Amino acid sequence: MTKLPAKTESTPIWAAELTLRERRFVEEYIIDLNGRQAAIRAGLGKSAKSSTEMASRMRKKATVAAAISTLMAERSGVTAVSVVDEIGKIAFAKFSDFARVEGGELVITDTAQLSEEQQACIAEISETVGEHGRTIKIKLHPKLDALDKLMKALGMYKERAEIAHKHEIEVIDPLDRINQRLNALRTACESELVPDIELPPRRIAPPPLERMAPIIEAE
Repeated sequence: MTKLPAKTESTPIWAAELTLRERRFVEEYIIDLNGRQAAIRAGLGKSAKSSTEMASRMRKKATVAAAISTLMAERSGVTAVSVVDEIGKIAFAKFSDFARVEGGELVITDTAQLSEEQQACIAEISETVGEHGRTIKIKLHPKLDALDKLMKALGMYKERAEIAHKHEIEVIDPLDRINQRLNALRTACESELVPDIELPPRRIAPPPLERMAPIIEAE
């Protein structure tokens, strides 16, 4: 097992579970997102081929992958919370904030009166001037798409495997099935008074030297 370097006050949180080689690779990788070049700059591998292989191994490690994601988020200012917040603005936007009907006429809200959250919901604003006058078009980002992405991000959808129909399986002894049919036949014969029918014993004993495989029926 590779020994992790001692954690100091200067060790960033994202590098807490990394070795020095892994930390160096992560720092180089986020520069240009080029695995081979990052491995070469980090001193991993003696050739282009070996550096590529080392980069592939590094990126497959869960701790390295997590560190890359964390460091990229920190440096870009993007976090999971900020992404969810942005999607939430679109998902819960009301069109009445952007346009309304007053006295039978459509009134467009000035963008200066819109908050930053509301402005983030606008996908397009366009103006067309024709022979019949001026037309202003306001298009918001798709609300249903935003709701779908928000539910996925919050884990509100269940995986199909979790809600798949469950089949009940019943294991039946084959001898019991045979005896049930014989008894049903006996009852039918006795009720119809059918003569000269020799019925086997009421119970068939299981084979003495071998065991019959059970029958599996699925409903």
